[in-house]
Amino acid sequence: MENNNEKFSPKLKEAMAEINAILVKHDIAGAIVLHEVGFSEFLFKIDPTYSCCFFEGNMLRVKAKAADYAGGASERNQKIADTSNMLHHLSETGSHIRETIVELSKKVDALCETDHFGSSGETKR
Repeated sequence: MENNNEKFSPKLKEAMAEINAILVKHDIAGAIVLHEVGFSEFLFKIDPTYSCCFFEGNMLRVKAKAADYAGGASERNQKIADTSNMLHHLSETGSHIRETIVELSKKVDALCETDHFGSSGETKR
């Protein structure tokens, strides 16, 4: 287990960097959450080459002008359609995963009488 005085987990940072490299290598999007005791790490990657979305710092940007694309309006329209498809799938699948995790978390908390907000900030039984 990592040092609890750290604000992040080096193990999770390393694992997430490897996952990001896989997404880049295969030119795919993803919404990923990793966990180890006391820590979580997330990645929201929505900038494969088929997407018109990207992050600039913490700001989401959308490249939606025909002039931004060598193929003009046709290329722009395809990128917008592909981006919409990507966000739809991430949203639908993410919602299903979230709902499942919320229900599982509630059941485990009720069965095990866990407290996520103890005085030390750690989950306790």
